[in-house]
Amino acid sequence: DPGNDSLPYEAAIDVSELVQVEEVMSTQDLGPNGALIYCMEFIEANLSWLVEKIQALHGHYLLFDFPGQAELYAHHSMVRNILLALDKSDIRLCAAYLVDSHYANDPD
Repeated sequence: DPGNDSLPYEAAIDVSELVQVEEVMSTQDLGPNGALIYCMEFIEANLSWLVEKIQALHGHYLLFDFPGQAELYAHHSMVRNILLALDKSDIRLCAAYLVDSHYANDPD
């Protein structure tokens, strides 16, 4: 997630090395959603960077933290295109939807 600027763990691959929402907001004069769309399009346009990083970790299981904004999936194709490109690069994929257990148990 290029908008997650405070990871509570050390990421094996961090897309903020490639692009960051806050930086895009200031340099491109975009709001948060527009900057996130820009970032995901930038990642899609620079997939070789991501594929090389993933292939260097061959044999490891990786967890992708994708942004939660529904418009990235409902109205744009960049996430689908990124996943298709990873699949074509012989990177095996599996999807899991994770939610904070607190909100799952007590939505109020």
